[in-house]
Amino acid sequence: MTFRYPGRRLVGKMPFQHASVKTHNPNNGNAAGERAQSAVLAELRRQSVLHGLLELTCADVMRAPVITVRADDTKEYAQTLLARYRFKLLPVIDASGHLLGVVSHSDLRRVVGHLRAVGDESPLPNGTDAVESVMSSSVATVSSDMKLTDVVRLFMARGHHHLPVIDRDRRIVGMLTQSDLFAIMCELNPMR
Repeated sequence: MTFRYPGRRLVGKMPFQHASVKTHNPNNGNAAGERAQSAVLAELRRQSVLHGLLELTCADVMRAPVITVRADDTKEYAQTLLARYRFKLLPVIDASGHLLGVVSHSDLRRVVGHLRAVGDESPLPNGTDAVESVMSSSVATVSSDMKLTDVVRLFMARGHHHLPVIDRDRRIVGMLTQSDLFAIMCELNPMR
């Protein structure tokens, strides 16, 4: 499976990223005049990046496709995917791809008490091996057209680290993490 990470593809969307301005400067060679011109260009770049960030949406930054588990998948399968991809949680979907909830390492630990070795066939407690028996069904979500400024507020207000991105039919179309937002801010930082 191939993942799409936003990174550098967004840089080209930002005006003034690589701007150079040639102006007639009567103080040609004057160090103070050159510093002032550099400061103006730096400010233009900073404002351009800020404006660009304000225009970005979840669709610009989200990770897609998303690795998911179905509600009837086993807890062991969910644990295997979490370990393989080094994820902290996985979206749980129904047969039609609608988001039902999420399952995390802590959800699995809470029920099992410890993470069993993959391949251990002994039954799990609570009478079911299905992911739906341990998933969290109360999940904050965002839409692909939501502005990143609103997403940042949601991350800050609720302490989330991961947000599923869904379409109008509640089908999962992407995943957004705090790390994705930090990466974009670093990528677009004009002061590097």
